[in-house]
Amino acid sequence: MKNNNATVSIQSTLQNQNDASTNCSILSYITDRNGNIIGKSTTQSTSVSNNETKTITQKIIVTNPKLWSVDEPYLYRAIVLVKNNNNTIDSEKIRFGIRTINVTDSGLFVNGKYVKIHGTCNHQDAAGVGSALPDYLQYYRVRLLKQIGVNAYRTSHNAPTPELLD
Repeated sequence: MKNNNATVSIQSTLQNQNDASTNCSILSYITDRNGNIIGKSTTQSTSVSNNETKTITQKIIVTNPKLWSVDEPYLYRAIVLVKNNNNTIDSEKIRFGIRTINVTDSGLFVNGKYVKIHGTCNHQDAAGVGSALPDYLQYYRVRLLKQIGVNAYRTSHNAPTPELLD
């Protein structure tokens, strides 16, 4: 963050699995939680050879960002479009938060504010349903943990589901 602006760096990996080279363009934009576009990259054209993997980095400035915090976990969305001849051939939408994190001998500081970590270690399954958890159980569990003051979540044994991470 600088001068109340945040620079969001978006890295996109393109992989051409075709037999021939292809030309494409990539465009990224950021929306707030209501879907309003608040920042956009310039369209970047590139050529990707057959069986080549290429990483493209685009930067978008967000003015006066609403900062993510433990108490208010505000999330933006980054949308990346890959186009060929003006047709969208791939896209990705990723939620993310904007914040500053600083770890010193004095502890953890998020957005310049000291945060004491209160965490738990959690298994991916739940009584009666095993690891086939409906989404509402994920929300319920996290809500209960937040109610007792938990602000850090560690998973054990298996990778967490995308729904839990969301």
